[in-house]
Amino acid sequence: MAGTTKIRARADAEGIVHLDLPAAPPNGEVEVEIRMRPVLAHPPAPQTTYSWDRGFFESVLGDRVPRKRRETPAQRPGSSK
Repeated sequence: MAGTTKIRARADAEGIVHLDLPAAPPNGEVEVEIRMRPVLAHPPAPQTTYSWDRGFFESVLGDRVPRKRRETPAQRPGSSK
């Protein structure tokens, strides 16, 4: 059995986690990698918004920061003026 197996286990009273993992071939040598993490009751919400200090982009990019241009009605495509 190759690949990743994800399980949730509980430590016993002595703080020991007992695992029985199926392996193939029987009596063959396998490499086992274990990463233990505590299960959080309420995992933190992923960060969905980003914020930068005022002036951050100007300090990094200088005068190369694109500015939003405001169009007048005469500049809009399809305008008769």
